[in-house]
Amino acid sequence: MPPHMSHALTLAARAGRSFPASRLLRPARVFATQPVPIGMLISGHTCAPVRYLSTTPDPPRSTDPPSDHVADAPTPPKPRRPSPYRLLPPHTFLAHFAPLHVVGWRLDLLPSIVQMSDGNSGNNGDGAELRREVQEGMADLQDRRLVRMWEFGEGKDGWRGLMRFAQTVGQIVEEEDHHPTITISPASDYRPTSTSLSAPDNARGYVLEISTHTHTPMPPLSSHTYLLARSSANKATKMRPGVTGKDLRLAERLEEAFDKARAGVEI
Repeated sequence: MPPHMSHALTLAARAGRSFPASRLLRPARVFATQPVPIGMLISGHTCAPVRYLSTTPDPPRSTDPPSDHVADAPTPPKPRRPSPYRLLPPHTFLAHFAPLHVVGWRLDLLPSIVQMSDGNSGNNGDGAELRREVQEGMADLQDRRLVRMWEFGEGKDGWRGLMRFAQTVGQIVEEEDHHPTITISPASDYRPTSTSLSAPDNARGYVLEISTHTHTPMPPLSSHTYLLARSSANKATKMRPGVTGKDLRLAERLEEAFDKARAGVEI
């Protein structure tokens, strides 16, 4: 007799029960004819869903909206600062130059232009062309320069004051990376390089003159003259030397330095 039947008879005898032999000889049905789905064995009311029984953590959920809803907008470039080497339109120049003109700065033609104009005065064709170009350059300050003369006292005190200021001028020029023309002279020997500058009041003192312009300027951002030059096939578009923001910056810094040194300089 198989062991499981012997064990069943023993239990029945202890309980005072009897079983038919046919029932005892019937093999036990361990599995059903069709396999039971696992979803029926695990109740959703008593057990957690199967996906939570895994020991592998769920991937983090993204809080970003779907890519098809948000278009990747290109990052706008940072605005570029205007180049200090660019020629200036009249309204911009006048706004910065007005206070400089009050203290003694002057806007004048470049000496080379004056010489060319004087040399071509007898030739109507060349002179007219030069005057026309100079007149056009007034729109964006081509062929122009900024010039200023400072007077210092006489004797050793005046000379020392001039030297202190000249040293400051050298530092500012180096910091600004510019190349102005600097003239230092006794007042008695001074000859102004511009007709807009007057002779020194004290012929026994000293004089420092500065003239600044940009040799290779960039065209202005909006210039009628430049646009006309670009549209002309037989006219060169290269900008001529003139006054730019770099010259105005240098003039402003020099004037500030002179105001600070005024208290210690006999003028």
